[in-house]
Amino acid sequence: MIYATADSEFNRIAEAAHIVAFATAAEAGDYLRECNPDIEIAIEEGDFGDCWIKLPSLPDLDDLVSPYLRSDLIVLAPGQHPGGDCYWITPRPPILVAIPAEA
Repeated sequence: MIYATADSEFNRIAEAAHIVAFATAAEAGDYLRECNPDIEIAIEEGDFGDCWIKLPSLPDLDDLVSPYLRSDLIVLAPGQHPGGDCYWITPRPPILVAIPAEA
């Protein structure tokens, strides 16, 4: 699987971003170009500032984390990260994002 999100600014992926799974990198690239029709883009791996999702308690991950499998996630409990009394959930696989192409 290849993952991509249009919920980013440059290479920084937004917290709680909508992430879509694709069979190929070409399909992911087509999706990102469709989401940015007015600019020429480059496609690269995105980065989370802290994590993808912050939650006050650990939910049933199978219901929460589509399109991922539980094994695709890094789950940090309170005390395992600098963010206080919440759980940080971050995908392990790379997520492609669109950035403006250099002129």
